[in-house]
Amino acid sequence: MFIYKLDNGTPSAPSNQRSDGLPYNHEAIAKHKREQADKQINKAVSDERQVLYGSDKSPIKNASVIAAWDKANEAQRRLEEHREYMNEVRNSRKNISDKKSLTK
Repeated sequence: MFIYKLDNGTPSAPSNQRSDGLPYNHEAIAKHKREQADKQINKAVSDERQVLYGSDKSPIKNASVIAAWDKANEAQRRLEEHREYMNEVRNSRKNISDKKSLTK
């Protein structure tokens, strides 16, 4: 047996009340979801740390790998310093160019 409900063609609006008649607390629901996500993220980070640092075969504990990372980080730092210097040079030259165009 089937029961059909006539709604005069109007879509029903979603209810903001629970089945017990109390309103939903959307902020509390969102907070709960964030807390659950944070717990899952923290567990994943903990698992990653165990994989990276937990075993003796980890290449991260290898002295030559550590030295290579130190060298790469130093090169990255020097590159950033050079970029800052080149930006200063570019701005200085643009300033000169702008000043010259005012006198023409």
